[in-house]
Amino acid sequence: MNYTAPVDEKGHDDQPALWPAANLSLGFSTSCKIASKLNFTEGGMLTMAIFRVYAGADGQSHFEDVEPRFERMDETSERAELIPGSGIVIRRFAPTRSNPWHHAPGRYAVFTLCGAVDIEIGDGTVRRLGPGDILIAEDLTGQGHGTREVGPEARVSIFIPLPG
Repeated sequence: MNYTAPVDEKGHDDQPALWPAANLSLGFSTSCKIASKLNFTEGGMLTMAIFRVYAGADGQSHFEDVEPRFERMDETSERAELIPGSGIVIRRFAPTRSNPWHHAPGRYAVFTLCGAVDIEIGDGTVRRLGPGDILIAEDLTGQGHGTREVGPEARVSIFIPLPG
């Protein structure tokens, strides 16, 4: 992709640093809000604070800590299934990651929690997704799209499969 992120007069891109950096298991850092919930485990992997609330046999509501197990996909990304068998996936991408032309792996709603990514389509148009943005990925055929992570922090996104 031949796109340069817009920068301000100090040379910073338009993605603000929101929280102190935390190292991820891939060796990159993130300054997103979710970083305040990340903790290293003994094996060097990260856990994210995710809580389940459920009704117990006693009729009371209870919390259960959910610790997704991230698996390395390659040197620049990892993934964990949020709820086994659900297809809902948490992905982390190194800020240096670039993925040339490809198709969406399926129909997904992709919620960006932190970091940023530029997505380019065939006519050269580039859109930036940042925290709070949602992509509906449906280009399962055709030319596809290219992606490039932007900025100094890792991107964390939730992929939710869509019907059809």
